[in-house]
Amino acid sequence: MKQTSRYPMRRVVVAGALLIAFVAVFVVKLVRSRWCGPTSTTPRPSRCAATRAPSTARGGDIVDANGTVLADSVMRYDITLSPKQAKAREAEDPGQLQRNATELGAALGIPAEHVLTVIEQSLAADADSDFAYLAKQVDVAAYDRVAALKVPWVYSQEHPGRIYPNGAVAGNLLGWITADGEPAGGLEAAQDQCLAGVDGEVSSLHS
Repeated sequence: MKQTSRYPMRRVVVAGALLIAFVAVFVVKLVRSRWCGPTSTTPRPSRCAATRAPSTARGGDIVDANGTVLADSVMRYDITLSPKQAKAREAEDPGQLQRNATELGAALGIPAEHVLTVIEQSLAADADSDFAYLAKQVDVAAYDRVAALKVPWVYSQEHPGRIYPNGAVAGNLLGWITADGEPAGGLEAAQDQCLAGVDGEVSSLHS
């Protein structure tokens, strides 16, 4: 005669609990694997990457006792190019260099031949030349025209400049800023530590 368990329900409850616990552990491992990936000592890359670019500081204003601005800062841009890349693009698409030179000349108000000359002279001096100035201290409007062309071998650099609303009036007192951004004479040089800004950095996030 078979002996029947005195606690059938308890066994069913215990077995059910163990089954639920096993399924729960499996689900947790599956979710962790899906979102976190395999365990590794190598740091995981971030989903968002940060791009950092230098930001050139603008100088402080010079004002008179009444607050009238005598010297102000404006942003200018140096337009640069890569002679090596320009030639490489021309090899891929003959005639493209001439078209780009014409467009750049129109945007900057210079002859297309000047663009080509800058490239040729740079390559003559260094066959691997990757940098040459095309135009210095152009205004924002000219910069925008060049940027709109999206020529892949043309770049720009921020170059703060100075303007003097009163022109040459009190020029000896105010001084001036050279093409290289250096203060020369007058208050520009004497108060450079006070007027000069501090370069910074601009960060942008992208996925």
